[in-house]
Amino acid sequence: MSKKEEALEKAFPDGFSLQKDEHTFVVAGDEKGKFFVGLSDILQALAFAEDEADVPEIPQEWWEEIGKLYSA
Repeated sequence: MSKKEEALEKAFPDGFSLQKDEHTFVVAGDEKGKFFVGLSDILQALAFAEDEADVPEIPQEWWEEIGKLYSA
């Protein structure tokens, strides 16, 4: 399993559900349009950054709480 796959498994041990209402955020925009990023993408990126040691380790309890809210 790759580091990215391990990070995704950590963030979403049961997978994540796109059927649930997903929060989205505008991360860039101009007069031509806006660029949106979903919360699941942000959490996956955070898990990957943690796995790569680019951010401090996040407590397992936090990931478990997020998993309860956003897992499939």
